[in-house]
Amino acid sequence: MSRYDLHTHSDVSDGAFEPALVVRYASEAGLDGIALTDHDSMGGVDAARAAGESIGVEVITGCEVSARWGEVSVHMLAYNVDPSHPRLAEELRWIREDRVVRAEKMVSLLQGLGVPITFEQVRANAKGESIGRPHVAQALVDLGVVPTTPDAFTEEWIGEGGRANVHKKALTPQDTVRWWRRQVG
Repeated sequence: MSRYDLHTHSDVSDGAFEPALVVRYASEAGLDGIALTDHDSMGGVDAARAAGESIGVEVITGCEVSARWGEVSVHMLAYNVDPSHPRLAEELRWIREDRVVRAEKMVSLLQGLGVPITFEQVRANAKGESIGRPHVAQALVDLGVVPTTPDAFTEEWIGEGGRANVHKKALTPQDTVRWWRRQVG
């Protein structure tokens, strides 16, 4: 029986390790393969594939795409898509650019609440392509505003309905599925 992890992140989005290291850790854990599914990015796929080929771990192309159902954020996983597809690259770029705008707005709201946070701190926490709330949360920890990143995800700070939360632009789950099908069809 083969063993796969079909939901992994690298530091291209909000993971802790570079893509090649994610693959190495998968191998050390006894996995036969992984799907690298960074948030709204496929920027780590080539490095993960190269690492996988060198150590015998299959790397499935994937991406975790941000969607929205009413007021609820939904993350949808897509597999076996072509990271070099021009329309796909453009759509993912659009989503990532909105992530930057969202993070900038959150920083502004936090500053209005008296938090001495800067966007540069948030960007420094986001080593890869996708900036997200976890990077804002880490900045709040670094500043001593909250003790841990989960403590930032409350109504007091950047959780759903929080004083400094900003909803991201996203397609509905149905539109996301239609959009992905066009990319691979």
